[in-house]
Amino acid sequence: MFLGVATSFLVVEEAVHCILLGVPADMARFGGNPDARFWVVTVDRGQVVGAAMWTPPLSLSVSRMSRDGVGALVEHLQKLHLPLPGVRGPAEEAGWFADAWAVRSAARAEPLGAGEHVWQLNRTSFIRTNPVAASPDHFGLPTQQDFATVNAWAPEAAASFDQTADHWAEDIALASRERQLYVWREPEPVAMAMLRGETPSGVRVSGVFTPLAHRRQGYAAALVGAMSEGALNSGRECCFLFTDASNATAEGIYARIGYEQVAACQQYRFVAQSDAE
Repeated sequence: MFLGVATSFLVVEEAVHCILLGVPADMARFGGNPDARFWVVTVDRGQVVGAAMWTPPLSLSVSRMSRDGVGALVEHLQKLHLPLPGVRGPAEEAGWFADAWAVRSAARAEPLGAGEHVWQLNRTSFIRTNPVAASPDHFGLPTQQDFATVNAWAPEAAASFDQTADHWAEDIALASRERQLYVWREPEPVAMAMLRGETPSGVRVSGVFTPLAHRRQGYAAALVGAMSEGALNSGRECCFLFTDASNATAEGIYARIGYEQVAACQQYRFVAQSDAE
């Protein structure tokens, strides 16, 4: 229902909205969070001018929309008394939402880090970076033995993505079951990532992680390059990913693969005033 109403609006900036498009698409294919909630913001005659999604325990995700649209969304969600932990979306819209929510809820909105950059890779801009990327000895879906290794990374990986270890482990198990989890082997697993959330034209690379002991060897670059190549060869027109805006090393890696930065996003955490003092 949500995608039927919102897709034509969201695809205008498909990279920016790839989470809002991809997460409900995955839920439709595989099932998912029974507590997920979705909203659209409309004007006269039902024209969609904004959208939002909440999949607890994660932050609310918001789309591009006007400041008035953000205000209307905040007012509506406040009436539902939702315990939102935060908001994530395009930098301007997320900031508007965070400010308005903080005023109405007497909570403080704290930005998480320097924000995120949204990147898009098109068929025409892909640059193959590793001659062994297609080798099943290096790249592929995890075996049961691989999965045991990846699962052991959960505490370190969860911390790097500001998640709990339990939530990260659940996410990895779901991605593995849906055949969306990939590893790079040397010959044991040394890096992992997920390829999920298909949109009308693309798919999103997420959860890219290399344990500290294996970093600075080019494994993540090889893995993302192989995953991106596989997605494009399978018929996807483009791939998307998000980076920490302060991580120049990772951004340089993705740029060398052919990814291009297309937008900036931000995430805020809502903190009760008693907790913030």
